Amino acid sequence: INPMQWGDVAKISIGNASYEIVKGCCRYALYYQNAYGGWDSFLIEGLAQESDTLTRMSMERVGAYKRKKDNYLNKIEKKITLNTSWLSHEESLRMHHLLNSTDVYLHDMDRDEIIPVIMEGSDTPYKTFKGEGGRLVSYAIEIAIAQTRYRR
Repeated sequence: INPMQWGDVAKISIGNASYEIVKGCCRYALYYQNAYGGWDSFLIEGLAQESDTLTRMSMERVGAYKRKKDNYLNKIEKKITLNTSWLSHEESLRMHHLLNSTDVYLHDMDRDEIIPVIMEGSDTPYKTFKGEGGRLVSYAIEIAIAQTRYRR
């Protein structure tokens, strides 16, 4: 991944593909390898909910300490649920390329970071305009940041 910036436009190169994203329109974009081995992108226009799962490690002390139990390490796993806007029939037909991908990166344009992520969940719903009775469709995409953080 090779990010470069000029003004309000971010230029991203992943593999042989290049992308330009105008800053300010959305916070997140996903870059992923599709089922054919090429690279695609998906700009998230909906809301995002972030959460941290904490695993606290502690130990008990023996002796004349005021505190008998100390927290010595926190394991922090960040998850994000990305909600898409209403998708067209053509956009929803391609969602399986993203949801089934094993190589996905999240571009956080507010923080100017590109981080590897893991697609969460075991179900891949196939929603299309025609399949949903002529209603527009949206997805809730659950991802986990690939690197676990530790805090002492």
